[in-house]
Amino acid sequence: MASSKELEDFSAVNNEITIIPIEIVKELLPVEKKLLKLTHQNRQDPGEYIVRSETARKNKKNKIKAENTSERFKYAVTNDNYKYQRYEGDLHILKKDYPADKRINVVADAGKAAVLIEKIKEGEKFKFKIKGD
Repeated sequence: MASSKELEDFSAVNNEITIIPIEIVKELLPVEKKLLKLTHQNRQDPGEYIVRSETARKNKKNKIKAENTSERFKYAVTNDNYKYQRYEGDLHILKKDYPADKRINVVADAGKAAVLIEKIKEGEKFKFKIKGD
């Protein structure tokens, strides 16, 4: 039998939006939390190893400080900070490891949703479900 938590997660399945469960890896800035709560759309030119939100940068209202600019791991969710200048606010889900970059904050781990992330195509919508929220 499915647990009540599993039933709740299953009810969130939507044919139009992929729901991606994530675990936060640092204390979020208010602007970062707001960006994570948006409904995102993968860009038409996402990159071979990255899901790129075309929604986040347009909706960023405040400066994103450089915090947790550590090594970027496979299925990390990242935000470009103010040091990336015009790309500040860009949000990515990585499909491979990348080195640390002082311009990019690692904000969450989406590793438990690897199968879902690998299936997101160009132009498809996705939304995060923050663990504990």
